[in-house]
Amino acid sequence: MCKCGAVLAGGKSKRFGSDKRFLKLGERTLIEIACDKIRANFERRYLVLDKDSNFEVPDFIILRDKIDNRGPLVGVYSTLIEMVECFGCVFVPVDMPFIPNELLQFMSTLSDYDAVYIKFSDKIYPFPGYYSKRLIPLIESLIDFGKLSLKELLGEVKLKYEIDEKKLAEFGEPFGILANINVPEDFELVKAIWFKWG
Repeated sequence: MCKCGAVLAGGKSKRFGSDKRFLKLGERTLIEIACDKIRANFERRYLVLDKDSNFEVPDFIILRDKIDNRGPLVGVYSTLIEMVECFGCVFVPVDMPFIPNELLQFMSTLSDYDAVYIKFSDKIYPFPGYYSKRLIPLIESLIDFGKLSLKELLGEVKLKYEIDEKKLAEFGEPFGILANINVPEDFELVKAIWFKWG
């Protein structure tokens, strides 16, 4: 059972045009929503930020990306090399506000695997996901060769668990669960889902 959870919040939001971490849904910002999910499900909590961000969240250990502006793979790596209490970590990105607690709890039970991720409509979703410290050498090798895609990492991992469409549907409506915010139009859609679901 994995007891460590992390929020990845180190992106520059270039495609969105402003810092999406502080967009509000209802009374809470996206970063508050993500942190609340980790707080509700994990004993050891990390918030992974870029080197320029300067804020803190109660009950979270703040980590910094080891390499700036290189994407979420570096955020995963930066967490795994700093953890001492756990052999792996469940990660949520700051821009996916509808991830159910039950899905995170399920992922936390799969810590015998090196990676846990979602596949929906023939597309790989690295997040939310579980990643093991055993992947550190492989991630370092990928970074050294300039390969910064989590999908490339998952292609190299042997011991992995893929949550398929049928399993994902047990936790809620898949399109809602996987909704994320990259551009302003995405945020309008997410707001519509938020108000519909309450």
